[in-house]
Amino acid sequence: EQGKTVGDLMNDTMRQTIEGEEENENLDPHTLLIGGSVHLSRDDILGVYKEVGKEFSIENTGHLTLDQDIDREALQCIEKIKNTGSLYVPKSVHYLILLKVGQIYGTIEKY
Repeated sequence: EQGKTVGDLMNDTMRQTIEGEEENENLDPHTLLIGGSVHLSRDDILGVYKEVGKEFSIENTGHLTLDQDIDREALQCIEKIKNTGSLYVPKSVHYLILLKVGQIYGTIEKY
């Protein structure tokens, strides 16, 4: 229908997957993707929650640090954290973060 061979379609599909276009098209708009180095404070999390109007998810493949001021109220705004990168969290909320992450694929360190 498109005038392309199966090989051309496979190449296009692989290129899109590598470039991440396919992933971005299917991404939930209430998911915060972190691929670099980010520090999130309590106010950052509450601000995102206020803007989206509901709990949001975080997908971290980079380096995410949650600041010392993170508390239960802020964590209740996060539905889930998918962590395949490095996640640094305050000792005071480490156990709560583990509940949000569920399955650990990256590193989680408390400070």
